[in-house]
Amino acid sequence: MSNLKVGLVMPAINTTLEPELREWFPLPIDLSIARINRATMLRPEDMPAERKRVIAAGKELFKNRPDVVIMGCTAAGFLAGYNGDREFCDDLQNETGAPTVSAAGSMLLALGESNAKTVTVLTPYGSVVNDALRKFLIQGGLHIAAFEGFEVSSAQELLAIDEAAVMRRAHFAAAQAMSDAIFVACSQLPTSNVLGPLARQTARPAWSSIKAAAWNACLTVGLSIRANA
Repeated sequence: MSNLKVGLVMPAINTTLEPELREWFPLPIDLSIARINRATMLRPEDMPAERKRVIAAGKELFKNRPDVVIMGCTAAGFLAGYNGDREFCDDLQNETGAPTVSAAGSMLLALGESNAKTVTVLTPYGSVVNDALRKFLIQGGLHIAAFEGFEVSSAQELLAIDEAAVMRRAHFAAAQAMSDAIFVACSQLPTSNVLGPLARQTARPAWSSIKAAAWNACLTVGLSIRANA
């Protein structure tokens, strides 16, 4: 049996998404990656150009005939809006011929899988992008119990955030209010060694952008995600 072929669209600077995505799949995957180059961190005004970049990425992935495609940039999805995120997936599916999931859309589905009505959120983003994320979550039917952000202003600051910092800030956010689940947004934040302990220590389901995207992609092709450590 050949390996599952997964297409991935992701920011070129991202160092976390590829290795952690492989960890969540229950079997080895053949991963083809289309990297999106940007001069700055993503902003609302960048979205028209971002859609063109995503379509170009889909054309690049087509030659590998993926079984499933992941739109791996969480911010691109929720900055596009509740309907715009679905349009990103439609664009990629049209270009690649493969069913497509997004990190942002998977976030809502995963929280629904946990029967979450209220959520604690940790993000690395600045205030403008965080506002768009709040709106996206509310449109998805969620109440935000606590919202904590690193509020980075550069790619260098984002890349410097390690697992220990994610764990500390996630615990701080979780202590602010009770919620049904915890979500760590952004596919650059490292969480593979964080989510299991965080869930046990807070007695709440803990998700990340990467775990949610992997879970949704697995669901799409009839697989079950690998269990937390």
